[in-house]
Amino acid sequence: MSVVYQKKADGSLKAWIVSIRRNNKIYTKYFRSNQYEKAKIYHDKLLLSLPPISRSGPKKGISGKAIKSAAPIKLNECILIKAREGQRCVNHRICNRYENCLTAAAKRDWPGFATKEVTNDKAVG
Repeated sequence: MSVVYQKKADGSLKAWIVSIRRNNKIYTKYFRSNQYEKAKIYHDKLLLSLPPISRSGPKKGISGKAIKSAAPIKLNECILIKAREGQRCVNHRICNRYENCLTAAAKRDWPGFATKEVTNDKAVG
């Protein structure tokens, strides 16, 4: 949805074009080069009169769908596991990355989460 200009072959302004796509329909109207104000007014009027954008399907929409998975998540030094409602990590008072765990659990729409420590089995040396 915009007001764009069309150029002639020599680069000078030819016309103003108002083009809006709404629900698989394209509304287009052309204006002369000296009618920019009329094009802008028509654009605003058309936006107010058209129905709102309808969004459907998994990839459309403003916020998208939450990931609904029960698989454990490895986050920093912890592994997050889906738990019963209201259950949280036992280290929530001393952990400085607790907000990251809350965000990851909220994205997956988990009612609660618990953690397990990640152990490094690699020998250093």
